[in-house]
Amino acid sequence: MTRSLYVAGTGSFAAEIAEWAADAAAEIYGLIELQQPQRVGSVVHGMPVVGREAPPPEGRAVLGLGGDRQASWRQLEEAGWLAGGVVHPTAHIARSARVAPSATVGPQAVVGAEAEIGEHAILSRGALVGHHTQIGSFATLNPGANVGGNSRVGVGAFLGMGCVVVNGISVGAGATVAAGAVTIRDVPAEVRVQGVPAQSYSPG
Repeated sequence: MTRSLYVAGTGSFAAEIAEWAADAAAEIYGLIELQQPQRVGSVVHGMPVVGREAPPPEGRAVLGLGGDRQASWRQLEEAGWLAGGVVHPTAHIARSARVAPSATVGPQAVVGAEAEIGEHAILSRGALVGHHTQIGSFATLNPGANVGGNSRVGVGAFLGMGCVVVNGISVGAGATVAAGAVTIRDVPAEVRVQGVPAQSYSPG
């Protein structure tokens, strides 16, 4: 858990991440605008907005935006920002679990024994990660997502609100599991699934 942070993003999700960090006794210095430079110098959600260029010495940022989170972090890293993370005080993390320093773990999230949470992954409100499960870097678990034990979620995968990934299932890198889906088979990389049981689909 990083004690002094900037939050990357200026939308409502960034405001929520900032509140989680404040609940964890972090000091939030401001929001980092990545897409609309005209916002730099303004105040949004009660916090000053800065640009990604010329970060302060030892400036640490936590991702507070959706979309391509890997691309967003590349912008920050190239500008010289260091990575920060947030673990909400109401989250339960097993003693044997390993959470990367840049991960974000939200209120009431649970991380089971021997689980691993990768760099810049986000576990939102009430997300559940079972024992011996691996969550890849930049993966997103939305509120109430439930990943069973001995499972694997790949880099940049997106798990929608209230979805279920049963024990021992792999969700590939960049895959999407829609809200409410129940995944009982492995999901290949970059594939989207929805429904009960989950089946692949093409949006549009």
